[in-house]
Amino acid sequence: MNFLKGKTFEHIYKTIAFVLAGLVLLGLFSFFTYPRSNRDIRKYEDGGILAEPENTLDYVFVGSSSVSENFAPLEVWNEEGYAGFALGESRSTVVGDYFEIVKLLKNQSPSLIVLEGSTLLGETKNITIFNTIDSVARETLPLLRYHNNWKNLTAENLFKKMAVDFKSVNKGYKPYPQVKPVENAEIYMSKNDKADKVHFDMEFYFNKILTYCNKRNIKLVIAVSPSPACWSQKRQDIVKAFAEKYNIDFIDFNDYCDDFGIDWSTDSKDAGWHFNCVGSKKYSKYFAQWLKNNYSDILVDHRGDEKYSDWNECYKQSMQEIQDLIEKEKNK
Repeated sequence: MNFLKGKTFEHIYKTIAFVLAGLVLLGLFSFFTYPRSNRDIRKYEDGGILAEPENTLDYVFVGSSSVSENFAPLEVWNEEGYAGFALGESRSTVVGDYFEIVKLLKNQSPSLIVLEGSTLLGETKNITIFNTIDSVARETLPLLRYHNNWKNLTAENLFKKMAVDFKSVNKGYKPYPQVKPVENAEIYMSKNDKADKVHFDMEFYFNKILTYCNKRNIKLVIAVSPSPACWSQKRQDIVKAFAEKYNIDFIDFNDYCDDFGIDWSTDSKDAGWHFNCVGSKKYSKYFAQWLKNNYSDILVDHRGDEKYSDWNECYKQSMQEIQDLIEKEKNK
C-alpha cells in the first residue's frame, strides 16, 4: 500500500513539474514572439496610442474594424479640437475591447470612452463561448496571437522589449479610397437577422469595462457605426435595450445617415461593411457635432494649445495622404 502511495505522489509531482515546465516555455515563447515595435501590436495602427503623450487624449473610440476603417479622429480635431483615437480590431468582441482598454490606456486618462455596440453581438453571427475562450487565450498567451513573429527575431532583438517607435499620424484610422456600392441600401435595417441577445460572457466583460471606467471617472457610451452589411433593426433593438439596462448613453448612427449625407452608391469601400475616405469624412464630421452637443462639458477644445500643436501637422499630413490615395485610385 505504501509503495502504491509513493508511486501516486511521484506521479503527481511529475505532472506538476511537467505543467510548470510547459508554462515556463509558453511564457518564454510568448516573450520572444511579442512584437518588438508598437506598430505591430494589432492589424491596424492601434499600437500608435502608446506613442501619444501621457494623458493627452480626451476620448477613445473602441471596437471593431467599424471604428478603424470608418472613424477619422483628425476630422473631429479639425471641427472641434477634441483629441481622440480610433482603437479598432477586425471582428473584435467586447472581450477583446476590455483587454485593449486596459492594455493600451495605461498612459491615458480620457474623459470619455465610446464603445462600438456591434462588438456586443458580433458582425454576421452570434458570438459563442468559444469566441470568448479564444479571445481570452490570445490575450493571456501572446504566443497564440503573435506566433508568426518568430520570423522577425534576430540576435539583436531577441531579448529586447517592445520599442514605442511608431506614431499613428491618422490616430488609428485606416483610410481606403475604393468604391463598391451597397445593394438595396434603403432596406438594410429591416433584413432578417439571427441575433437574439447579448450573451452572458459578453455582458460579463462589458461589466468589467464599466467597472474600469467608473473607477477612473471615465464616462462610457455605446455607439454603433453605420454598416448595411452587418446591422439591422433587430440588432439595434437588442443593443439599445442593453444600454438602457445599464443606464448608458446610446446612439445608432445608422439612423442618421441621411442627416450627414451618406450616399451608399459612392461612400462605401466594400458594399456596406465600411466607409471609404469620402464616407468616413462625412461620418466623422457628424460624430464631432454629436460629441460637442452631448459631451462638451467633459471634452476640451485644444486648438491653439501649444501642447497639441502637432495635431495640426498630423491633420495636414493625413489630408494629403488621403488625397493621394484618392488620386491613385482614380488613375488605376
